[in-house]
Amino acid sequence: MAKKVNTAVIGLFVVGAVLLLVAAAFFISGTAFGEVREKVVVVFDGSVKGLKVGAPVAFKGVEIGQVTKIDIMLNTDTLEVLMPVELEMVVGRIKRVGSKVEDDRTEELVEQGMRGQLQLQSLLTGLLYVQFDFYPGSPLRYRNIESDYQELPTIPTDME
Repeated sequence: MAKKVNTAVIGLFVVGAVLLLVAAAFFISGTAFGEVREKVVVVFDGSVKGLKVGAPVAFKGVEIGQVTKIDIMLNTDTLEVLMPVELEMVVGRIKRVGSKVEDDRTEELVEQGMRGQLQLQSLLTGLLYVQFDFYPGSPLRYRNIESDYQELPTIPTDME
């Protein structure tokens, strides 16, 4: 005699599998509920060997995002090579306090010397990450590339 199929058990199995797939998708994408992310672009003149998609982006040592895209641009007239790097930063990672909390203070931070720079993540592997910090008196260089995102200035590394 054939056994009757228990549809309730099959239904619970399917619901559990769907929930696991949704949880895995969030885990793999690295996003969490309620996080607001903003994309920006930084442009480096030198080699970005060791920088990978998914590498951390930090502000004064605190991780605030990750690298999402690395491109290479060659100007055929001048043979200048630029490396535009798109970054995705979690807006809420930097807590804002003070009387001007609602203002977008990025421009003021840049005027105070905030620059992006490649830093060594691991001496053993040679992996790099993008570090934002204040470098007062450093030149303000924008490469003015065509991008859908705001460009933040960079400075070369000590080795460059």
